[in-house]
Amino acid sequence: MIRRGKLINPMGDYTIMLQRRIAIACMLGAAILTGCSKASSTATGPSEVSPLPVGGGSVQVAESPVITAAFQATPTVEVQGVYPPPESATAENSPAPKAANTPGSNSVFLPAIVNEKPPEYPFELQSTGVMAIQGFYGCNWEGVAGQVFDLAGIPIQNLILHLEGLWSGQTVSAEKLSGSASQYGPAGYEFLLGTQTMGSTQALWIQVFDSTHKEISARVYLDTYNDCARNLILVNFNQVR
Repeated sequence: MIRRGKLINPMGDYTIMLQRRIAIACMLGAAILTGCSKASSTATGPSEVSPLPVGGGSVQVAESPVITAAFQATPTVEVQGVYPPPESATAENSPAPKAANTPGSNSVFLPAIVNEKPPEYPFELQSTGVMAIQGFYGCNWEGVAGQVFDLAGIPIQNLILHLEGLWSGQTVSAEKLSGSASQYGPAGYEFLLGTQTMGSTQALWIQVFDSTHKEISARVYLDTYNDCARNLILVNFNQVR
């Protein structure tokens, strides 16, 4: 259409309407920003119109491009938990698996250790304790001797005295009967350790046995001395029950 020598674009109203729709879509955030920009520039660009033919005729107007707005769905945000989950224990806090006492396994279950009361023996060390005195044979001798008494203080013969341990680098294991060394009394006994004095600490022990070789006293540990005035270790036993 030509009015006063000017070309009127019959698609102008359509262009304005399309611009408004695109603006509203962009404001709502439904279209991709790049799509909005491209669509807006395309819609607002000049339309190509063929010149009017000489002598009059119909006006040819180029078709405006069809603009399709691309839409993107709003992403769904998943709720994230705590890592590691509270119900799952970490390797450091997880208890070690208990070994089962099954055939072929190396697991061993040890019995509980119970502190038992020491056995009560009928004979004990005399209340005077172990005494170190000078012996009968001078300095070229060292030994252990003593006696054994019953509840009434009467000497008891034929009980076994057992001496064991180390002395002067040698193993000692010997037994004597009470009453075999009368120089110490009716129930006397004597052990010869050596022909010289020698010091040692708790390396020897002595114990009383009955005729069946059953223990009837606890072990008594002894010290010896490199001293002529203490070369006889005197150990007496008394019956207490």
